[in-house]
Amino acid sequence: MKIYSDFRLGEVSLPTKNNQPDPGSKAGSFAKFLEQAVEKNGLATPQAGEVTPNEAATSAAQKPLPVMWHQVNGLLDTLERYGQALGDENCSLRQIEPLIQSMERQSQALKNQAGLNTDESLAGVAEETMAQAQVEIIKFRRGDFV
Repeated sequence: MKIYSDFRLGEVSLPTKNNQPDPGSKAGSFAKFLEQAVEKNGLATPQAGEVTPNEAATSAAQKPLPVMWHQVNGLLDTLERYGQALGDENCSLRQIEPLIQSMERQSQALKNQAGLNTDESLAGVAEETMAQAQVEIIKFRRGDFV
């Protein structure tokens, strides 16, 4: 990298009280630039009764979640508790057994619900979650952790 010696720090000018615009004026202010940008891009403030993008996102977020989403979330929570229990030295396999039974029930319920689901992206997540649960159930039943 080459360093040039013609760089001069003394040429940097900082605003002083003499060259600052009056805070009350719109000369050089953010408000002025914002107004110009809005006019230039044809953006307008929403009229009464119009829905802004922020309001649309908020109303979309308030829609109820599908039943399948709750089932996937529950199975993921159980898998997480199972992983924590496996990592806990004080937790015996007998204490982990109820988590395995819960995973089996949740996985079966999710499998039944998957046939009724129309959301493909949620179905993909559900299939992956069920597959992971089945792998963990088989490993536990096979005795991998004895």
